[in-house]
Amino acid sequence: MYWNQRTEDVKHEPIDKILLYRHGSGRDATVLVDADTLAVATDTPLTLALPCLDLNQPAQIAAFIRDWLRRRTGSAGD
Repeated sequence: MYWNQRTEDVKHEPIDKILLYRHGSGRDATVLVDADTLAVATDTPLTLALPCLDLNQPAQIAAFIRDWLRRRTGSAGD
């Protein structure tokens, strides 16, 4: 409960984020994306201008985060 409440508290804050989108939510993914959304982790194919990551492939999501951190910090190391 605590984790869920904390994420809900900051989801509209101007911080970089990966949007979690599930097809079964019944919502339109395009209205959930904001200017601070880096990518969308999803269980369904989407056509967006952002990278769409497979929600069921945590290694893909981790690689995206790793690469983003490297670009942001200018680090080439692991």
